[in-house]
Amino acid sequence: MLFLLDENVDVEVGRFLVARGHTVHSVVQVLMPGTQDVMLAQWADLRDAVIVTHNAKDFKVLISRVPREGRAVFRSAGRLSLRCKESRAAARVAELIESIEFEYAQTQKRKDRRFIAEIGDTKFNVIR
Repeated sequence: MLFLLDENVDVEVGRFLVARGHTVHSVVQVLMPGTQDVMLAQWADLRDAVIVTHNAKDFKVLISRVPREGRAVFRSAGRLSLRCKESRAAARVAELIESIEFEYAQTQKRKDRRFIAEIGDTKFNVIR
């Protein structure tokens, strides 16, 4: 999987994903700090990447199965919204990595191949 870590995501999340064999880029590496969310979504869309963010509210509008305007703009970008405490993000991703990888593999078999999921302090939701 290819991940793009938003600026608000702890580097430990990225380190864990890299150790797990995934490709991880941070906003600071590939874009500029403070880059607008729509530009991050565009970067991810062009590369079939999954954005990892604590900014669930704004990215939910950009990357959603059912867009508000009726038509998806970003048809290839995925999203992993971290709705847990920032201090628990790396631990929660580690706890759920097998489920994340399984669900991602399942999305790759569908017409809409975007992986969209949310991790909370006590739950994990996949938006199908």
